[in-house]
Formats: sequence, structure tokens, C-alpha cells
Amino acid sequence: MRKTFHILLLFPLVVIFGYTFWLSSWTASYLPFSDQWREEVVFTPDAVTDHSEIYLIDYYLYALRYSPFLTIVCTVSFLAILVVLFLLVKGLLGKTKEQA
Repeated sequence: MRKTFHILLLFPLVVIFGYTFWLSSWTASYLPFSDQWREEVVFTPDAVTDHSEIYLIDYYLYALRYSPFLTIVCTVSFLAILVVLFLLVKGLLGKTKEQA
């Protein structure tokens, strides 16, 4: 019963994560086109002159700054997927230990 519940819970979480990840990525993709992209980055070194070398964490922070709700929902849904997968694996491993 729990396994079925976890699997059923996993499907909407994956859909929510996929949709919000796409929207957050869309928002973050505007960072290189910003005129002041050097002022927007936090972790990318100052020596970087090409916008293609911007660190991914800076894209994430840019999306968080300009679209906080979607980025937070994306992060929370990703963490929830990890928890559900952990519970599924734990349940499967516990079941195999009981049978052995």
C-alpha cells in the first residue's frame, strides 16, 4: 500500500518539477542578455569576460531573484522527489532483507 502511494505521489512531483524547472530555466536564460550581467553574477569570477562561462549557480540565483516562487517550487519538488525515491528504495531493500 505504501509503495503504491509513493509511486502515485512521484508522478505529480515529477510533472511539477519538470514544468517549474523549464520555467525557471527560461527565466535564467535571460542572464547573458542582460546589459549588466557582470553585476548580476555572484560566484562567477570577475576575470570571466564571455557570458558562456557563467556558472550554473549564478543562473539559479538570477532565476531566484526574478522568479522566486517558481524557483522555490522547483527546488522543493526536487527535494520531495529525492525523499520519495529514498523511501521507495528503503522499502524495497527492507523487503528483500525480510525475505532473505
